[in-house]
Amino acid sequence: MSTNTKGSHQNNNSSGGKPMEKAYEDGVRGFGSNSSSPYLSQGAHGVRHKEWERGYNAAYFLNLRRVKSREESYQEDKHYA
Repeated sequence: MSTNTKGSHQNNNSSGGKPMEKAYEDGVRGFGSNSSSPYLSQGAHGVRHKEWERGYNAAYFLNLRRVKSREESYQEDKHYA
């Protein structure tokens, strides 16, 4: 694995890997299940909590993009109907 960690989380298997990658993947799954960070007990400024939050936020914005796309599609269909 390269030393560049930016975006490296997307290509890693969540069954193993490094603790930061696991925290990121846990955050992505946490958004889907509407759960809170299991790393918060280690402190809100902890690195693992921040990685979890980064994964959660990435999933949030991906979902937001999907919702907006569906709304635009619905509005276009409604306009032409």
